[in-house]
Amino acid sequence: TSVGPGGHCSSQCWCASSVNLVSGPNGEAGLFNKERFIMAGGTVLWVVVGLCAYTSAAVVNDAEGGSLTYCQAIYLMSQIITTTGYGDITPKSELGMLFSTFYILVSALVFSGILMELIDYVVDKQQSQVDNALSQMLDGQEVSQSFLQRHTNLLMASLFFGLSALVWMFFFMFYCDEEAGICEGLTLVQAFYFAIVTLCGVGFGDIVPRTQAGELFAAGVSV
Repeated sequence: TSVGPGGHCSSQCWCASSVNLVSGPNGEAGLFNKERFIMAGGTVLWVVVGLCAYTSAAVVNDAEGGSLTYCQAIYLMSQIITTTGYGDITPKSELGMLFSTFYILVSALVFSGILMELIDYVVDKQQSQVDNALSQMLDGQEVSQSFLQRHTNLLMASLFFGLSALVWMFFFMFYCDEEAGICEGLTLVQAFYFAIVTLCGVGFGDIVPRTQAGELFAAGVSV
């Protein structure tokens, strides 16, 4: 690796960094490869098609019979990919039902592929750590890990889930849309119940967002 004047990396350094993104620093699979680029492109196409279709009054209508807003469309699409399914926004026409049927099937294919790629990436990283530990043992180095080191992924996932639930509760307890004069206004127990029901993919549908900001927030956090 060469460094140019002023401490900046040369083109060789930049190329080496780019290669690491593809193959990883120790030869394991990197973050980016051909399959993952294809998955990313498919995801973008999925979002564009969904937004165009679900903001068309011919596919899905809101409670007043008009077309969905972009916030409502994103909210509905998030229910599809997370299989939450509150049931507050659903297709009423046969065209909408037909489109949604195929859209849900394609969603299952696209996001199951993304999930498998993420699992492969995590497995590759774990295998790399195991290989490094074995290499140290063969070299005569003592390898010891604390409880936190052995369960880092589980602890980080639990922490992220807990923080997501906490943010969800605060939002749906205190958020108000001043222009529309509508507040989410859930109690502590209702907010906690709503957070867990949604984040675990149950989605009873007895409590749903009342504001457009709530729908957009629910879409982002649940995904």
